[in-house]
Amino acid sequence: MASVKDILKIPKFRNSKVVAGHKGLDKNIRYVTVMEVPNIVKWLKGDDLLITSLYSIKDDIEKQCNLIRELSKSSCSCVAIKVGEYVDKIPEELKRIADECELPLIEIPYDLIYIDIIMSVMNLIFEERDSDSIAQKYIKDIIFDIYEDEKIMMEKGKLLGIDVNRDWFLAITLSFNEDEEIDENQVGSLKRVAKGISKYATNNNEFELNPYISTDKSVSIIFQSQSKDSIEKMLPYIEKECLIQVDKYLKNKKVFIGIGTIETNINGIKNSYFNSVKAIESGQIFKEENKIFYYKDMEMFCILNEVIGESRESLNNIVLKNVNDKELLNTLIKYYECNANLDETAAKLFVHKNTVKYRLQKIKEITGLDVKVHEDSFKLYLAVIANKMLLNSTKK
Repeated sequence: MASVKDILKIPKFRNSKVVAGHKGLDKNIRYVTVMEVPNIVKWLKGDDLLITSLYSIKDDIEKQCNLIRELSKSSCSCVAIKVGEYVDKIPEELKRIADECELPLIEIPYDLIYIDIIMSVMNLIFEERDSDSIAQKYIKDIIFDIYEDEKIMMEKGKLLGIDVNRDWFLAITLSFNEDEEIDENQVGSLKRVAKGISKYATNNNEFELNPYISTDKSVSIIFQSQSKDSIEKMLPYIEKECLIQVDKYLKNKKVFIGIGTIETNINGIKNSYFNSVKAIESGQIFKEENKIFYYKDMEMFCILNEVIGESRESLNNIVLKNVNDKELLNTLIKYYECNANLDETAAKLFVHKNTVKYRLQKIKEITGLDVKVHEDSFKLYLAVIANKMLLNSTKK
């Protein structure tokens, strides 16, 4: 059941503040009521969130204080008072009594519309257990096209505090190595990591819901902000937090991190998510020594992965079919991983530079292709890519 704490997480309440009754924040909320008459108490059902501007008793502090006492006795869970219209601020006497009764008082701004509050809270109460799960379902429906009317999805998003045409989004995916055996506890730990990262970003005032969705071996967090610049500035810190959380909960597991593109609107959410996934898929093939893959850096490899696709076996066989010596093949692969640097290749392989030269010469004799000739090197490099893709496909 939703609590006062859960209600306060709703984006519509982000400019509101609890001014008294902090000890009652764990109280449950089951109903939402708007106060328009002085004797509202008899209409309450219990576990209510009462919204009021105090209009009917705006000039009588004593009646306001009595109202708080009566609401507390009637099992009202929380009172949200709109300031700036009929009362400039919540009186200190009201705050004192609310503290005594442990009845939370929330100060809400003048421009917050009642219907927005009601719809947001009712969604929280009736649709899902808490605001996180509502947002998770909403984002998942967008990514996997589980909806029919885009306009309805946009309106539904606004009720959750997600304006897909105004806000900016970035997907970051964390995924286990495909060839590793993963148990339920480790999947649970990965979700815990996602929650920690999401909470870390939410603590920044310019970030909002940051829901996450999960699959069998991965979780993806969709970061949300009204400003693209805010996401760009915060990204290095989020990246660092990802590594901290992974090290804390999954220290002995290899977890890859894919960072999508910063985009807006419904299609932008989808693009960022799938780009973060593609970055990991291509990164495991072409940059397997890395942990973090930015789509912007991996885009060309992602395209190659898609373009070569089903032709990888043919391409590999055309060029490297007769290279049966694993030592020769590994040298060629390492040579391109080291950007065709002989010294670095030798160091990585723990051999002398002349040994690398000898092996590349042997490859030339077998394939007829010379790494020092631009066109030949291009063919060899494509074949190496195809070979990596073949090896990766056998792991799945």
